[in-house]
Amino acid sequence: MFLAKISLILYVLAAVKVEPVEAKNITIKLGFIGALDNSLGATASLGEELSSAFKVAIEVINEEAVKPKVGSQIRLSMDFKTMIKDGGTNPSKTCKIAAQELAADPDIVGVVGAMRSSCSQASHQYFRDKAPFMTQISYASTAAELSNKKKYPRFFRTCASDVAQAEALVGLVTLFNWRRVSTIATSDGYGKNLADAFETAARLQGIRIHASARLPAMATSGDIDSKVQMLKDAQTRVNLVFALPEEARAIFKAAKAKGMTGEGWVWIGSDGVLATPPTNQSTATQAMQGTVGTMPKGGIGKWILRMLFRWMKHKDNRKQYPGIIYDNMPWTSVYVPQVFDAVYAYYLAFDRLARQGKISSSDSTSTLRKVVFDELKKFNNKNTGFVGAQGPTYFESPGYDVGNLQGKLWKKVGKWNKTIGVERMDVIIWPGNTKIPPTDKGLPGKTTFRIGFIAPIHPDLAGLSELGKEFESAFRVAVEMMNKDPTLAVDFDIKIQDGGVDANSSCRAAADQLAKDGVVAVIGAYRSSCSQAAATVLGTSTNRIPQISYGSTSSVFSDKTSYKYFFRTCPSDVHQAAVLSALFRKYMFPEVGTVATNDIYGKDLADMFEKEVTGMADVPVSVVSSQRFDVNARAATVRPKIQKLKSSGSKVHLISMVRQDAETVFQQIKELGMTGKGWVWIGTDGATSSTFNQQKDLERAMEGMIGTQPKNGEGSIYLKFLAAWLKKDSTTYPGIVHSKPTPMSAAFTAQLFDAVHGVALALSDLVNKKVISRTSDVQTVRDELYQKLRTFDDFSSGYPSATGTNNVMYFDQNQDPPPLYDVVNLVGNNWITVGQYDSKTKKIGLRRDIVFPGGVTRIPGKDRPTYKIAAFFPTHEDLGPLRDLGLEWQAAFRIAVELVNTGPFKVAFSYVLVDGGENAETCRRAAQNLPDDADLIIGEARSACSIAIAEATKQKNIPQMSYASTSALLSDKKNYPHLFRTCASDVFQGKALAKLVERYKWTQLSTVTTLDLYSEELARKFAVEVRKKGVDIVTEQRFEAQTKLSIKEYLKEIKKAGTAVNLVSATTDDAEKVFQEAIEQSMTGKGWTWIGTDGATTSPFVESPNLQLAMQGMVGTRPKHGEGALYQKLLKTWKEKDASMYPGPIHSPRVLQASAYVAQVYDSVLAYAHALTRLHEAGTINKYSSRADVQKEIMTELRKMKDASTGFDSSTGRKQFFDSNQDAPAIYDVVNLNGDSWVKVGSYDPSPDHGLSIRKKIVWPGGSLNTPSDHHSPSVKESAVTEPPKATGVSDGGIIALGVVFGTFAVAMGTFIAYLIYREKKGKPSFGPQTNLSFTDFLRALVTRDDDGSNLNKFLGKLEYLLKLCFTNAVTCFGPAEHVQIQTAYCTKDDRIVV
Repeated sequence: MFLAKISLILYVLAAVKVEPVEAKNITIKLGFIGALDNSLGATASLGEELSSAFKVAIEVINEEAVKPKVGSQIRLSMDFKTMIKDGGTNPSKTCKIAAQELAADPDIVGVVGAMRSSCSQASHQYFRDKAPFMTQISYASTAAELSNKKKYPRFFRTCASDVAQAEALVGLVTLFNWRRVSTIATSDGYGKNLADAFETAARLQGIRIHASARLPAMATSGDIDSKVQMLKDAQTRVNLVFALPEEARAIFKAAKAKGMTGEGWVWIGSDGVLATPPTNQSTATQAMQGTVGTMPKGGIGKWILRMLFRWMKHKDNRKQYPGIIYDNMPWTSVYVPQVFDAVYAYYLAFDRLARQGKISSSDSTSTLRKVVFDELKKFNNKNTGFVGAQGPTYFESPGYDVGNLQGKLWKKVGKWNKTIGVERMDVIIWPGNTKIPPTDKGLPGKTTFRIGFIAPIHPDLAGLSELGKEFESAFRVAVEMMNKDPTLAVDFDIKIQDGGVDANSSCRAAADQLAKDGVVAVIGAYRSSCSQAAATVLGTSTNRIPQISYGSTSSVFSDKTSYKYFFRTCPSDVHQAAVLSALFRKYMFPEVGTVATNDIYGKDLADMFEKEVTGMADVPVSVVSSQRFDVNARAATVRPKIQKLKSSGSKVHLISMVRQDAETVFQQIKELGMTGKGWVWIGTDGATSSTFNQQKDLERAMEGMIGTQPKNGEGSIYLKFLAAWLKKDSTTYPGIVHSKPTPMSAAFTAQLFDAVHGVALALSDLVNKKVISRTSDVQTVRDELYQKLRTFDDFSSGYPSATGTNNVMYFDQNQDPPPLYDVVNLVGNNWITVGQYDSKTKKIGLRRDIVFPGGVTRIPGKDRPTYKIAAFFPTHEDLGPLRDLGLEWQAAFRIAVELVNTGPFKVAFSYVLVDGGENAETCRRAAQNLPDDADLIIGEARSACSIAIAEATKQKNIPQMSYASTSALLSDKKNYPHLFRTCASDVFQGKALAKLVERYKWTQLSTVTTLDLYSEELARKFAVEVRKKGVDIVTEQRFEAQTKLSIKEYLKEIKKAGTAVNLVSATTDDAEKVFQEAIEQSMTGKGWTWIGTDGATTSPFVESPNLQLAMQGMVGTRPKHGEGALYQKLLKTWKEKDASMYPGPIHSPRVLQASAYVAQVYDSVLAYAHALTRLHEAGTINKYSSRADVQKEIMTELRKMKDASTGFDSSTGRKQFFDSNQDAPAIYDVVNLNGDSWVKVGSYDPSPDHGLSIRKKIVWPGGSLNTPSDHHSPSVKESAVTEPPKATGVSDGGIIALGVVFGTFAVAMGTFIAYLIYREKKGKPSFGPQTNLSFTDFLRALVTRDDDGSNLNKFLGKLEYLLKLCFTNAVTCFGPAEHVQIQTAYCTKDDRIVV
């Protein structure tokens, strides 16, 4: 019965006579891409207005087209809901999505947009690759790169290129004879590229660029603030902004907050800035008053008038047609004329084609897309252009208007073209509401005051003199920074005095001279004895000169009765004594000897320290020797004192004195053989200020020394200070800042800066409040300054400090600063900050291990034998993502050693970190050059490297423990007898991966692997296992490690093979190369399943988030992840460390996590610690045992750890032990890349009771939870590229029959639709209660996007099935009375239709 029904309809339709029809109108549907996301702020407001312009332009053009005298067949579609797409917030992703949606629309023949250059670049790249005939006309994307027709072949624009805009902006600057400018720009393709083009052109015109600030992507308010500050620091009055509206507003708000707007300032904006929509309330609009800049040509002529008229008709529908026109008639925002011209260009092109008979209403979308391109190209020069809303125009016409923000609107005050340059047409209103063009020279007037400086620069002070010269450099740099700071109302004239050798007489004389020179304040001195002498002159009732010391720490200055006018930015020695005591409490040193100079600094501090440590009830310390000598004593005097320390028997000693005396002591320590392993030397801040510039032998001798320093510089203020210093000549401005690889300065220089900064801020405030002026007498200024400094008396009233971003400098009731101290350690040629003192808890917090003399990191004095580990990690800079992992594993190792050294073990470890280099050969060379005192080896990660190390050290019998080398070859104990590993052999990983394939019933796959011992061997093991299960490996591809050249061809072979499931076996850096190529060949996402070995699944994607996004859904194996108390302690300790020194995802704010193999790194250290501890407890070895005996016994002990009962507690939460091949138990996690992390979804244990276990649902590529197929079928996305579609093999008769079928269906559906509309108007559902299927759903089910017209059987089958549902009441479509007698149509094998 059913088969007869279709027959009747077809018979009736066949009898219908088809009359000839006149030429029909041709509907042209255009797409539009705009910046519409609300999070874009002002940019979105502009984007919404331009989308309105697009709609109004279509309405105006259609009004013109229907006029009889015009006689155009072209009608522009007004289906705006499907035509307008949002480019989103992330152009590289969201604009491609918009492009994809437009390309997939079967009716869209061209695209207008986008607004942002980055969006146009992303969308056109999609069109080029996936819809190659799609044309695109942008109305606002000005990036010069878009003119590259090789990259953007079918891209046009009705706005000018930034090449022209850069020239226009240079012309604007030169018009006013400005020669000093700075720039600030966003980092996108528009802002940065335009700014760079401007700077290049400006330099050719002799314009100097003082600062080039570039905002990072997704810039925060803090980012913007810091970049605007760069402009302020550059001291340029004239600044150019290259940004879109939202970022422009943020920049101007920051400028206003910094006092960089108003009279005297000039702000020049690019067209993106001048596109900022007007508003009355905006702080940014107020800040932008007087801004000038370039903007695209405004509207002129009939078309813009028709646009305005039509737009105003929508004033009651502003939500659908937003725009500033309603409140600012006749103004619109910029780029409205360009939007019209983009639409009009399409209309003109299609109209010409229609009039020439080249297109008709029956032409396919792909035909229309194709033919319009050549017609549009005719608009590429002024001789063949057209008259649009900009007047006579053509694509990329190089013209601009000059705009000026007056009130809330951008007023046209000039224009620019390439021939004439800038033409002024109207008066410019500059910031501050003046008509006089500002100058680019100078800063607003400042009041000048004289300040003095005292430093120990006399040549007879030896090393202290060098430090004094560095202090003088720091003082000069700080003063210059204050003088250039436009936010300060004062600048400084300076007088510098040498404190001399005899602190008492020389410093008194220096202070007397400064008083006579009329200084209002004195910065200094450094030595406490010098400050004390100077204070007797400066603090008299006659002078009353505020004195701010940066380095005098003696506790005597806290007495305000004697030192009323004395302030300091370095803390009192009362606190330093407490810091030194806290150091002794932390390390529980039982005894100490002290040596100090007999002055108020050295002796007083040593005495306070001795009192502190001997009074510690919980950790009593015995002072076994106290030695004192006079300042500047000769070696003959000092040597007996040091000899007495040696004779005391103590190995821990404190040195309390300033630099030149400390270096005399260091020399005697060296000569008496009191250096190296076993000795501990602790210095006060005076002793640790030595930079050893001319005494490298002493530096080597004292390496491992620890001590205190006032808080070293940190944060933005300090970095600006260093940056200013680095720009100076190292001869005129000496300092270690010029010689260190990482910029740094000597101790106390941050405190010196704070002293100068405090005086500048205090005086500036007094001037601003008109308390003092340039006419005030010197004594009045001194008195007012003293009172003002005293108001900086707590955290809330203080000022920002150079000692850290969150630190504030202020003065307590003793006029002393906060007690901030660093703990420092002499490592190599640097004093490294290893910890800090917390004055509240009175404890030391360490950020990194202290390296004591002899290179040991264990706690000295505990009599634990120390063994040195040579630890190999892949940290070479050329290793890409593998290097990121190597640095993380290295950090884990260092923390593991720290935990062992502070744990319950009988031994401690020191270590040397070894970079394995680029390949196995570099690993071999590094192993051959290991230090002779290396007891143990840990590493490497790469199997080839571990093999090379094992071979290089085989004759030395050094135990080797690898944490990540999994090659099965390493199980061969004849070749590698000394190698153990805390990871399993790849024999088991191959089985685990094979089980995964078996579980999901995949019958075919391909593999791609590198040609190295690990990857190729594992791929081979896997292949053997899956072939046992009958799985067909269609193709096996191999490529050279660390090269991307051949991967492309190999993946093409896999793609050609049609396997949807593919295995990657490679190390992390090579795996990421495969991932990248997979993206480029569209082999990711739904329909592609990637399986990874542990090398591939350890990728942290630190530098490649695009790969992480593309490879979503990947699955694979990894060694068992860390669990349990040991692992959690490791993570907790790690989390508290400095992220720059102990890197890793552990520092992510979300969760405590680490990468694969971190637990195995920890277990490697634990294995050695447990083995050595057992050996010492059993008495098998002791601290006198030879290295060879120790190494031999360790291997014996490790081999005893053969099962769970003889193993040790592991950081994986289980017992760790070694099998007969000295390998760890084979337990794997099955992981799934989901979001930004590898999620554990199951596990594999080869033991009979376990096997493969999947506990969580795997999220496969494309977000599906269903098991993917192992056969690849081209996706819609892939097939959509083939445009126009290839001709099928359907015969003429077949085509006629197909037309009959579709005609039948169209008539039936027409009747059906009318009926359903009638029913729905009556409030009745389209379909019966048996289903929720709507009529729209019915049509979608019938003609879905996967029906491209080539599979007739599929289409007809679906037609028959759905009609059958209707006629059998499975779905109530028509009702019983409406059944129709139809006979089916079917397809033959050659796709001929038979009715």
